[in-house]
Parts: sequence; structure tokens; C-alpha cells
Amino acid sequence: MSVYINDLGEYPRYMGDVQLVMPEWQSGDALPIGWSEVVEVLGPSVDETQTYYEVAPIEIDGVWTQQWEVRELTEEELAIRNAPRTAREKLAGIGLTSYELDALFRGR
Repeated sequence: MSVYINDLGEYPRYMGDVQLVMPEWQSGDALPIGWSEVVEVLGPSVDETQTYYEVAPIEIDGVWTQQWEVRELTEEELAIRNAPRTAREKLAGIGLTSYELDALFRGR
């Protein structure tokens, strides 16, 4: 699905937004004046203590390009991400066998 930026810098805009301005518009037609398609790019690689999120696109050599920012996970986010491993370690610490742990955490 294509994504656009409009002449007011509003992003993201989609096909329906373009059609609000130009009702007959179809994908492949010329965009309204001031509108541009934004080239989508893959998010960055991050390690297990990071996440990324989309920010406003930037124009690079006349092409609007999607942008991402990386940030460190908060302590709460790390605790949630690590909860299954932490629970498994605690249960192993009180004597559950690897067979019992595997049955409890199957698919995790």
C-alpha cells in the first residue's frame, strides 16, 4: 500500500486522503499539486534492548523517504519482554524439572 505526504506536510496520508482532495484519483494517476509518494524502507536492525519507531519522512534528492528512530527499551518494557525467561528461571530455581518447564513453556 502506498503512503503519501500532502502539501501541508501531513503524514501519513493514504489513497482515501488523496481522493478527498481529488475524488476521481486512482493509484497511478498524477498526485495533486504538493502531494508526494513516500518511499517505504525497512526499519533498522536493533538489539534485544532496543526498539524503533517511525518519524516524519525526509526529502532526499527530491524523493520523500520514510525514516525511523531507534531508542532503548524502558525497564518496564525489558521486564515484559523478559518475563517468560524470568519465570522459567524462577521455576527452575524452586525445583521444576526441564520436562515440567518444557510442558509449561511449550511454544515460547
